[in-house]
Amino acid sequence: MRRTGNLFQKATNLSAIFVFLFLLSGCYQPKKDFYRFNGENALEMRAPSGQIKLFFEAFPQKGILFSINYKGRNILEPSRLGLTNAENKAFLSQPEVEKVIGRSYREQQAGEAADAHNYNELAIYLRSKEVPDRRMKLLVRLYGNNVMAFRCEVLSGLSENIDINGELTEFILPKGRQNNFYSGQLGDNPIQPDTHIDFPVWFSSRNAWVRISDIEKVPTASLRKTGDFTLDVISETGTVINFFPFPFPWREITIADSKETIMNTEIPSSLK
Repeated sequence: MRRTGNLFQKATNLSAIFVFLFLLSGCYQPKKDFYRFNGENALEMRAPSGQIKLFFEAFPQKGILFSINYKGRNILEPSRLGLTNAENKAFLSQPEVEKVIGRSYREQQAGEAADAHNYNELAIYLRSKEVPDRRMKLLVRLYGNNVMAFRCEVLSGLSENIDINGELTEFILPKGRQNNFYSGQLGDNPIQPDTHIDFPVWFSSRNAWVRISDIEKVPTASLRKTGDFTLDVISETGTVINFFPFPFPWREITIADSKETIMNTEIPSSLK
């Protein structure tokens, strides 16, 4: 009888420890209230602050497109997203959404420090309608401090080794408006068209500032301004994928009303 009591007491103590650690570090929760479907292959999600909305859609011909709205203003127009193969074609031809998993992470402590860690996350599983064996996951996080991050993960392909030429990612700004591009850590170097730029890149549009950053310690990509309104991600080297899932680097986008606010915004530790 005493042994049974001791075992029960140990189990109770262990449960209390797990609960304490769970509350101390924050928690993940399956969530569906921060995103919704706008069609069979179209999604909308919002940040914990409610100030940023991301729109995503997979088109059979156009490919994967995303756009960003900040405080009711379109900051990015529908822009391509994804990967290219060795033939410089989209890795997922005729993409379609296979399934979606949403979850939220919340720190138990409140305040601005917690905002840098709180996020809504959407895992969008995609496959090629033309070649169903080709599958990819797009992982998107919207943080409480108005940081957005995304990355691609290749889940499967037709062979053990897949040649990826680079990213099929672009950032298209609203046309017909004054858009100013800058480079450098402080965003003080004007950018000319048809030039390669190292991360980070800054631009101002519609009374907002945006910074696009690369989280990699050793960058393998840069950006190119291809016109008055478009930036493209340019991969420096190709990638041979020989294991699955294969994650690509995080791309981080910070949006605020001023450049100073962005410079004082902490990049979430979960992205480093």
